[in-house]
Amino acid sequence: MFKVIGTNTYLRELDKWPKADKVIAEKLPKQLAINPYSGSPLGYRLLREKRVKERRDYYLVYDDLV
Repeated sequence: MFKVIGTNTYLRELDKWPKADKVIAEKLPKQLAINPYSGSPLGYRLLREKRVKERRDYYLVYDDLV
């Protein structure tokens, strides 16, 4: 199991999302804890994204911490 850390900025922005999207986004840390490479790669090895309807969650995967 991997460790997922949400920043304060991310959590504040998530509060602005509609409730339906927020419910889906709150499940993402559990999915990423199991497989951090499940999202789409974005040109850099450590930068990835997961989509929540028309919104996007960007995240970093540090191999040396995995």
